[in-house]
Amino acid sequence: MGHKRYKILVLTDLKDATEAILKSALGLASIISGDVELLCVKKPTEVVKQDNQLAAMRTIHSEQTDIDKQLQAVTSTLFKQYKMPVNYRYAIGHVKTEIGNYIKAQQPDVIVLGKQKQRPFNPIGDQVTKFVLKNHKGAILIAGHAALAPKKTLHLGVFNGKTSGLKVPFAQDLISHSQQPLRLFNVLDKNEADNKAALYSHNDAVEFAFEENDHTIKSISKYLLKSKVDLLYADREEHKQGAKKGRVQLQELLKTINVPLLVSGTENYAIT
Repeated sequence: MGHKRYKILVLTDLKDATEAILKSALGLASIISGDVELLCVKKPTEVVKQDNQLAAMRTIHSEQTDIDKQLQAVTSTLFKQYKMPVNYRYAIGHVKTEIGNYIKAQQPDVIVLGKQKQRPFNPIGDQVTKFVLKNHKGAILIAGHAALAPKKTLHLGVFNGKTSGLKVPFAQDLISHSQQPLRLFNVLDKNEADNKAALYSHNDAVEFAFEENDHTIKSISKYLLKSKVDLLYADREEHKQGAKKGRVQLQELLKTINVPLLVSGTENYAIT
């Protein structure tokens, strides 16, 4: 019986660094034996500015042609570089509806999104991230500013967990492709941690222990870069328990860290 090939869906509106996001998806695909598809969705209000129906239809047709050219260009560039094919689709419509319909029909194993941007107003990208976290039961990869390069040795970090507790169906693939020892980044209360960012060694991992305060996640972000971590894993279910504390930590991770963040599936997601 052959190894399962995982479905990896990349979401983009072509406003963010699509090539870097797609590169991270290909990096994951090269590790877990995945097939990548790119879905681009744009709101009609971003495309159509005219009230005249005929003019609006012409604008939509022209925009579809431009989207196709852009998607073809980025996928062709990465294929030439890594020899990994990417299929793509695009749509002009209600963003959440189009994404929701695709998730329901195709049931991807992993969804890849761009990193949330910190802005004074709530951008559509943040809304899509929240929507995917709510509606997709499988793993989610939030691509950071630094891409997860394909066919490269992985430096894996684990946030608030153990190396044996990666709740994704391709956990063994991640571990086997990771340089040892793994790096654990755990947040402890004042009674648990003697020193902020103290270093502890285990047989299979190196642990960085951080005392919990308002700057903890920023400190972890710095240590991720110092430790040359390429991918940080976080357990989604763990952050739902204890409610507020866990949710705040996950949201801070999404906003603050610059390396790709892999969030596990939910507890009712079938791991096969």
